[in-house]
Order: sequence, then structure tokens, then C-alpha cells
Amino acid sequence: MKLNTYCLVALALSLASTTTLANNDSTTEQFKQAYKNYQQAVTNNQIDNKIKYAEQAYLIGQQLYGEQALNTANLALNYALSLPEAKSQISNKPLLEQKYALYKTILSIYSNHYEEEAIELVDVYFGLAKSTSSASESDDYFEHGLTLLPKKSKLLADSYSEASMHLFNHHQFEKYKVARKYAYEADELYRELLPENSFERAKSNYLIGMIAQGMRKKNEAIKRFNEVVDVFDKHLDFDHPFELAAHSRLIDLYEDQGKSEEATKHCIAIAKMVPWKDELEQTPLHRTNPDYPISMVKRGKDGFAQLEFDITPAGFVDNIRVLDKSNEAFAKESIKALKKWRYAPKFENGQAITATAQVQIDFQLSRG
Repeated sequence: MKLNTYCLVALALSLASTTTLANNDSTTEQFKQAYKNYQQAVTNNQIDNKIKYAEQAYLIGQQLYGEQALNTANLALNYALSLPEAKSQISNKPLLEQKYALYKTILSIYSNHYEEEAIELVDVYFGLAKSTSSASESDDYFEHGLTLLPKKSKLLADSYSEASMHLFNHHQFEKYKVARKYAYEADELYRELLPENSFERAKSNYLIGMIAQGMRKKNEAIKRFNEVVDVFDKHLDFDHPFELAAHSRLIDLYEDQGKSEEATKHCIAIAKMVPWKDELEQTPLHRTNPDYPISMVKRGKDGFAQLEFDITPAGFVDNIRVLDKSNEAFAKESIKALKKWRYAPKFENGQAITATAQVQIDFQLSRG
């Protein structure tokens, strides 16, 4: 959740006109220039410069306003929001610690200037929730922030969705039920507040579809993923990873139900979205793992089979040829599995055509 997006705090700093700034003309000019550079970087979407000048403005602002001033906290918030999102709780630990410390500082200052239930605190709580490595802390901060938002609002729906995605991505094992609850809360609000052809509804349908698929509610998952692709096909004039992923998940779901023809249209849709590259090994959209040959298990043998095959215009596997193998048993099981795989067909001049591909299937026994 980004404060600038929702206008929760107006950085009304009175940059050049306050008596506070008049106390030190040199530092004042440095601050004005740093803040001007920051604003320009925001306007031009210059990520590195935005971080650089947000930090400069914050550090100089501390000197001008004092460490406990509200303007200083606002500048710290700008700096924290400028820093990139941490994709991993482990590899991005220094970044997370930096952001967490900033948000703690901001919360300390805001607490002296705002009421406990002020909406201005929401971004701070969300910032803390997304920068702590503790699942329980993250849950608590999200919950606190969500209680401050207006009920029955798109802002609340967006915030439920953001909290849900973060908990799924970073604390799924500990907070799966909370993440699921937030996803359904967001979905209910979106359905009440927004038209069915909105991007937010499509995004929510994708998340609910993933949850349903994970709970083995396959029909519900199919319904949701189809709603995603319908919105993009009929109402939105751009492609998005959610659309591609929804097509991919529908292929798996339909194949699991034995509905290969239903899966075909999604194989073709993906082929139209992702150009075929002859130099790369083709990635299956649906695959079943081969059985390990019993005779090879008894002998403790690892092995492989290297196969060449045709991908039909409908994305089926056909005409399988064995190029190399370590044992006939491995080749036999590989062929049996490969027949069930689905691919995105190759397109030329707007038409799906038959294309050749290769794959090597490796077999390895677990030796724990």
C-alpha cells in the first residue's frame, strides 16, 4: 500500500517559506534542491534518483525540522516508500531491516501527532508488516492498519488484497488461513463495488482461483480462472501475467478432469501470447511424471531417455521418437508419460502448425 497513491498524507512542508527553514540559509537551499530533485525523479519514474534524493531530503530535513518533527516523519516515509520491495525475506534482509527501522521511526513520531485511529498511520503499519521477518508481527501490523480504513471502500479492498498477497508470498505456512480470509474479504468488496470487467476483479479472481485449486475445489478454480481470461479477452486491451497464468492453470485443471479439448483452447491462447523460440527447449504447459520402472528400482539404477516428438497445432504430443536412452525400461515409461503432456503450439503467419521438439527425461532414485 503506497501513501502517495491514496493521498493519506499530504506533504505540506511549506518548503521555502517557514521560519524554521530561515534559520540556516545554506542548509535550506540544500534541502530545497534535494526535495526538488526527488519530486522530479518521482515525475520521471527514475527509481535510483528517487531513492537517492528521498534519502538526501530526509537527512537534511532532520537538521532543519528536528528529528521528532512531523515533516521529518513525512520525509522518512517518502524515503521508505522509495526503497524497492524485498522479494525475499532472506536474501533481502539488510533492505528489510533498513525499511523496518525507518517505519519504526515514523510510527514513533506519528504517534505524537496523530490519534491512535488516524488514517495517516495505515501506510506505516503496512510498511512495518511488509518489512518484518516475523509472521506474527506482520499479521498484527496488517490487522491494525486494516481497522483504520473506511468500511465498504475500494481502499479497504485493495488493502485486504495487498495484505493477502504478502502473507501468501512470505508467511504462507504460518498465516495461510489469515491470507485466505483477507483474499475473500477483498473479493467480496470488489464484487460489491466494481464492475466485473475491472482489472481488480480479474486479479481477485485469480487469487481466489489459486486458493480453490489448492483446496482441491477444482470446479470453483475453473470458474474463477475462466472469469480472469474472459475479462482480458473481452474488456482489457493488454496482456498480463495473471492472464497467462490463468490459462496455464486451466490446462492443468481440465487435463486432470480428462477434458483435453477444453484445455486445447488455452494451449492455443498461450501460444498467441508467448512467441515460439526454436533455439529454446519448449516448456510443457501440462505434464505428468513418468512411473519409475520397477525393474530399475530393484537394481538401484538411475537413467534417462532422450526423446524427439511433434507438437500438433492443438498442442498435443505426437509421433514420439527415441534418440537415446540408458535402458529400454526408462524409454518406455518416458513415452507413456510424454503422450499426456500438453504444449503451446507453434504459430506461423497467424496459423498453428506442427513443430518438432526434444526433451530429456531423467530418472534418479532418492538415496537418503
